[in-house]
Amino acid sequence: MKKLLTILSVLTITTTGVGSVVACSGKGHVTNTTKDVNQKIKKALEKYTNKNTPFKLSREEGNKKDRLIKDLKATLNLGSNSNIAVLDQDYQESNLKEIKNQNEKVKVEPGSATIVIKINNQEVYKNKIFWTTLQNGIVQEGLEQFKTMQGQLGGIVVKQTGKVTKKISEITKDDITNSFKVKFNKTLNFKVNEINSFPKLHALKNRALDNKLINYGTINLECWVNTKNSKTIIYDGTINWVSESITDIVNANSVLSKKGTSSNITSVDLPLPFSIPKMGIMTFSKLVKDILPALKELVKTNVDKVYNSIGSDKFDNKFDNNWTEFLEFISSQDESIKNTLNMKIKDMLPAAAQKIININGTVGELLTNMAPSLIALLHWLVNNEFKTHNIMLELIQYLLKEVDQNVQTGIKNTWGEDSLLYKNTKTNLDSLIYYLFLGYKKEKSITITLFSKEYSNDKNILGIYSWKKYNDYIMVKNKYNKANSRFNYLTELIYKSEEYLDAKKVLDDTAKRLNDLVYESEEYLDAKKVLDDTAKRLNDLVYESEEYLAIKKKYDDAQQQMNIFEENSEEYLAAKKLYDETRKKLFDVVEQLKSGENYLTAVDDHNNAQKNSDGVVEKLKSTKEYLTAASDYNNTKKLYNNLKKEKDKLGNDLVELNPTLLFTSILNNFSNLNKNINLKNIITENLLGLDKYNGLVDILQKVTNENVIDQLGNNILSTVSSNLSGKIKTKLLHGEARIMLKNKDGVWENLKDMFKEKASPDLSQFMAAKDFKIHLSNLQFELTSTVHKDVFITTSDNLSFDLVFSDL
Repeated sequence: MKKLLTILSVLTITTTGVGSVVACSGKGHVTNTTKDVNQKIKKALEKYTNKNTPFKLSREEGNKKDRLIKDLKATLNLGSNSNIAVLDQDYQESNLKEIKNQNEKVKVEPGSATIVIKINNQEVYKNKIFWTTLQNGIVQEGLEQFKTMQGQLGGIVVKQTGKVTKKISEITKDDITNSFKVKFNKTLNFKVNEINSFPKLHALKNRALDNKLINYGTINLECWVNTKNSKTIIYDGTINWVSESITDIVNANSVLSKKGTSSNITSVDLPLPFSIPKMGIMTFSKLVKDILPALKELVKTNVDKVYNSIGSDKFDNKFDNNWTEFLEFISSQDESIKNTLNMKIKDMLPAAAQKIININGTVGELLTNMAPSLIALLHWLVNNEFKTHNIMLELIQYLLKEVDQNVQTGIKNTWGEDSLLYKNTKTNLDSLIYYLFLGYKKEKSITITLFSKEYSNDKNILGIYSWKKYNDYIMVKNKYNKANSRFNYLTELIYKSEEYLDAKKVLDDTAKRLNDLVYESEEYLDAKKVLDDTAKRLNDLVYESEEYLAIKKKYDDAQQQMNIFEENSEEYLAAKKLYDETRKKLFDVVEQLKSGENYLTAVDDHNNAQKNSDGVVEKLKSTKEYLTAASDYNNTKKLYNNLKKEKDKLGNDLVELNPTLLFTSILNNFSNLNKNINLKNIITENLLGLDKYNGLVDILQKVTNENVIDQLGNNILSTVSSNLSGKIKTKLLHGEARIMLKNKDGVWENLKDMFKEKASPDLSQFMAAKDFKIHLSNLQFELTSTVHKDVFITTSDNLSFDLVFSDL
């Protein structure tokens, strides 16, 4: 049995230590395992047989030989039936040897000892190893680290620990000394005698991609150890240093480059733009598993009750009561929810948004405006299975589906079947947006105005002059039908009638005749040729002269020299001086040539030619033939404009806001088109050429670009390196994006163009998708330290990441 246990112990020695072998060994069985134990001990002590990697004692005090034996026994985990001896004949202690070196002042001389290890009085190991005292080992480690803080290898990273953040140029010798004390063992003592230079980032335009980014600062460092009776200097020389803000920037740039390559794309799980009460900030992919179960348990019963009252016979009263109870229930769950519902919206809007939109009411009142659609959305949310685990995908699919039947019934009961609201509400998204502005009841306590002093009264935003006008317009049941019929009639009458086509043809013909009578006549073309010749002569006398061209070449050379050298360097200042001198001389030459007799004569010739050309035009325009043609043109233009004005007048009476069309137009910009959409310009894209949305585009651009797009880089950086979060501020310089969908076969494919030059989108691919993500490519960020605003860098311009919304 003991033999069996011994064999098993040998097999597991690598995980349980040498001691597990000897603990179960008995007399008469050692010889079977001696070789194995010897190999294990030999492997454990192998690196200490090298003079450059000595064994370091754990304590400084006491007898060094006894300490060496105790530490070796603890390292090898030997049992009570083992024994370690140190032979006197080869035993030498470690010491510090003074050397003459520019920086290093001592060299650690390791001690040596022949070690004999016995188990059950059977020798299993005998060899010579090298060792050092604890202090000398720390000195050796310190000297080795100092070597890595020279040249371009690295430097001590100086962290700011005070309450007041200092600029890099304000960092003191004491600040750097403290950083050494924090980094190294207390055995070593430090003093920074001089700061020779301050660190900075290399200028990007002057470096190759594989060059080091950091231009280290240098200091004169003194390091020593104290003994009982003396102070031993171990290092006195130059060491590199760098601020933590610079290393943070470099590390951020490095990790983005490594994680954002096209061959190693990192998936970024975006955080929600708001915090969840009692849970904090959550990511999109965690919603299905971590949020929905709790949400269903909390509100499902209440939501179902309110939802079933939408569109009921006593819709207004019954729904009002249920909705009020629901808000009170939600508010009772968390004090922050109650506070949020009572907040005034205008106080929550960004400064840019406050200039162009005014919402007079609280958050609770705004939610009440669209309560039926909001409850229908919550009802879907707590009853849907979410097999894709992608709430964002299924939410968009829900919004683009036909409007919820209960909501549609509610609109019909309140506004009537003939109302524009009922007729125009086709999708769940339509109902949310229309209710948002109009309210589900005719009487509402909140108003929304989309105007400011920046917009003149005649600027048409969203195709309407105000939401009040829109509301009034909806209340007129028959106006739309009449206007629509008249619009179709006038369209056919005007644009397809012979009268219009004849007028348009005459207009085009008279315009061409007017042009031909003057600007295609031989007399005008001859005068024009003389005018062009004199203009060329004027140019040649100055800008093609040998004198000018010679000075211009010196000017261009000086300008090119300035671009080569770093600004404010001696070479740059010399080149700038030459540039300024040649620039002045160039202007002097031009003025001199323009005051010469030849040039002045050429000016007179050119002016005379201009007068002659103008005279020819006036003469030709005063002929009876031209005047008759001009009269014909003006009359036909007036007729054309009058016919068009009637159509335009009718068109301006129509309300053309279409939330679903607007949303799918934005969505379609992320499809697999000929070019990807630049993220910085996504809001400014002309949505399908629909000019009526231009005012809204201005609003969206001002409100969203800075707050949403620029936050993207911070989210990406926190994903690939959470320890840099908060230390670096990112700014997106440019990038491209496209939506990718997973089809029913589990294959990722690009979102296809949903319009293909058609008025209505084809949503079949999107509605059948099982997952979606946004692929970002050709990203480039500006990284700025949050500690030092003047420490920044620009990343490469080909970073790629995937924004994911599912945990599958």
